[in-house]
Amino acid sequence: MKTFPLLVKILDAQDKLSLQVHPPPAKAKELGGEPKSEMWYFAETTPEADIFAASKRGVTRDEFERKTGDGTVAECFHSERARPCARRRQRAFRDSAELGHHVSRL
Repeated sequence: MKTFPLLVKILDAQDKLSLQVHPPPAKAKELGGEPKSEMWYFAETTPEADIFAASKRGVTRDEFERKTGDGTVAECFHSERARPCARRRQRAFRDSAELGHHVSRL
């Protein structure tokens, strides 16, 4: 059975959401899954709203675990201010690696 290749989620997030992890294509195939591509469209945001995606290069397991314990784990990820999308400013990223590349150039 072939699955429809589009998953749409509508979220009304007033608090931080859990971090979602999508393996790269080779690992997804090895695990019997499919790679995931994502796009975010922000209809409305608050001034302090951020999106976190793609871990920063060089973050070690020990650092990640320490920051998880002390409440600073967000420092391990790229973040970008979430702004409502206008037609000309829609941002679509093929995957989290592209977002990480984009954010690191900001």
